[in-house]
Amino acid sequence: MHVLAGAGSVSWTDPTITAGVTLIRRVHLTELRSFLDEARSTLSLPAVVYTDPTITAGSTTIKAQHILDLRSSVQ
Repeated sequence: MHVLAGAGSVSWTDPTITAGVTLIRRVHLTELRSFLDEARSTLSLPAVVYTDPTITAGSTTIKAQHILDLRSSVQ
């Protein structure tokens, strides 16, 4: 559980995250986006424009750009 920009605590739904493992799943991106969007809203920052606004299980390929979207929105 983590506290995010005054937005309260957040919990992750994937308990299997292991240090050193680079497998990124849809749930990781959607949760990070959700928590980031909430934090930015709390801080009165503009909304992030994501490369693929919707990540669909089984059809959206996870790309480096998805991670870059997240990274650039916290800098």
